[in-house]
Amino acid sequence: MLASGGERGGGGLRLSHSSIVPRRPDAQGRVAPGWPTGDGSTQGCAQGEGKGSRKEETPSQGEEASDPEETDGLDGKHCAGQPGMAWLRVLFCLQLLLWAWGSAQELDAAGRNVCVDKSVPAGLACCPGWRQEGKECTAAVCEGEDACTADEVCVKPGVCRCKPGFFGAHCSSRCPDQYWGPDCKQSCLCHPHGKCNPVTGQCTCHANRWGPLCQFPCPCGPHGHCHPLTGACLCEPGWWAPTCKRQCQCNLSGSRCDPATGQCLCAQGWWGRRCSLPCSCHLSPCAQDSGKCECKAGFWGLLCQHPCDCLHGSCSPVTGSCTCSPGYQGRSCRDPCPAGHYGPQCKHR
Repeated sequence: MLASGGERGGGGLRLSHSSIVPRRPDAQGRVAPGWPTGDGSTQGCAQGEGKGSRKEETPSQGEEASDPEETDGLDGKHCAGQPGMAWLRVLFCLQLLLWAWGSAQELDAAGRNVCVDKSVPAGLACCPGWRQEGKECTAAVCEGEDACTADEVCVKPGVCRCKPGFFGAHCSSRCPDQYWGPDCKQSCLCHPHGKCNPVTGQCTCHANRWGPLCQFPCPCGPHGHCHPLTGACLCEPGWWAPTCKRQCQCNLSGSRCDPATGQCLCAQGWWGRRCSLPCSCHLSPCAQDSGKCECKAGFWGLLCQHPCDCLHGSCSPVTGSCTCSPGYQGRSCRDPCPAGHYGPQCKHR
């Protein structure tokens, strides 16, 4: 084979008719009746309507004559229920040939490690030592004496290396922090301010560094850490400002402060500038600046202390008066609309 793109190498799949059509010879080397021969026919079976005939041979000394019922070709006693099996085998082999032809067709003549092979229909196959991936042959093959161990990867035909992140005679030693890649041959550009991914070399910065190569110091002080790509400070709870150097003046048990402005953000049940005043709203929230109760659904009153009495509706959080669902009426929304009436407050007829 001659390489049409990439290196000259080996490994194209070559299928011949004689190598893939199943044949079953007997002890004397003859092809058994009912099995396909190299020309695609079945030896010993005559054409007919399902019945075949087998050439009778004189049994050797000590052998019994064949039962006539056993000489019915594909429809005989030993072939019952299997008419046409030989042709199914031939069809299967043809499908294999079509698959191999279709796979070879997909190869790009200019692709890496693709060789000319006139013995296959498409005229292209993978060069020795390479396996097809997509339209090229980019998967190296290491087999036989050159096979890789469980801790190695095949990088070129017959060439094994340690998996990324490991090195040594048995590939059992991890790469030092300043190296990465197969056999630890790549230098880590973010060392000593970060670690490299053993496969890609991508940096993971330490807490006080940021940047693609962890080259920038973090200005966030002891109460924050940097975003690894932008350098923006992420403050710890209780601290704010661009560099996390200002302490929040909020009630820490009932609030948190905005890390950009320092404004106190009250938790439910607290109000005031520093979120230090408890709400008195019977489990309903209150306005942060005034402490005014904001009743939850189902409650009303100045302190949200009254439950609503509206069976099929809702009540005003201020007065407790009911707004009935369509189809109901009455002070407590308990009465269905009379016959012939419907809608809100039963006003429609």
